[in-house]
Amino acid sequence: MNDIPIVNVLIVEDNAGDTLLTCLMMQKSKRINFNITHVSSLLECVSNLSDNPSDTDVILLDLLLPDTLYESRKNVIEEVISKSQGIPVIILSGFKDDTIIVNSLVSGASDYIIKDYMTTEVLEHIVWISLKRKEVEKITGPEF
Repeated sequence: MNDIPIVNVLIVEDNAGDTLLTCLMMQKSKRINFNITHVSSLLECVSNLSDNPSDTDVILLDLLLPDTLYESRKNVIEEVISKSQGIPVIILSGFKDDTIIVNSLVSGASDYIIKDYMTTEVLEHIVWISLKRKEVEKITGPEF
């Protein structure tokens, strides 16, 4: 029997429609059983990670949150990564600009999903690969 893994996801998204769409895609997954926690601000994200770090396997992070500035996208990523204790941070954003995508990855994001192109399959794949990459890094170190 093939067990479906349970993945605890922290969604950091202030747009109710985007949150609903992401949750619906996760519910449709046949490869991963997503256990979802949702917060809508950077402050709530940091608080959740401080209070319950072991309750999260992966973070889906929007770059524009009500308590951040457009110009501080890089700082948002770095703040979440500094509090994440090694939890993969996947950017989930409407920005399609290659410079923003590359800068997000350079800042430490595990991956980047453009909201307009997100499907259940894309979400499953990127979450799964991010978790496997974390497992490999535990064995080999991040420079592998």
